[in-house]
Amino acid sequence: MKSTYLRKISREEADNDYIFVLKNMLGFFPGIGKEFQLKDGRCYRAAKIEPYPCCCQGPEEPHEHFFISKTGLSKGDVVEILKIQGDAKYQLRITNNE
Repeated sequence: MKSTYLRKISREEADNDYIFVLKNMLGFFPGIGKEFQLKDGRCYRAAKIEPYPCCCQGPEEPHEHFFISKTGLSKGDVVEILKIQGDAKYQLRITNNE
């Protein structure tokens, strides 16, 4: 399993204050709905993976997408989340790429 989650922020993510988490990367985090510590700059804050229902593949194939709430993101920002200690501490780095 990777020790880093890397993502370029879309307009939808920036407008709705979240970081999309790909389904194949859910195992990188403690679990859906389980709180973990996310170091953002000098401070830790509580974070968690949250699901939301979606029908982007049509009404016959309802499913869930997953996200971490985060304000202050801009389209094109590159978000890097590093696992820094055990299963419950992560560090967030944001680089503006536009």
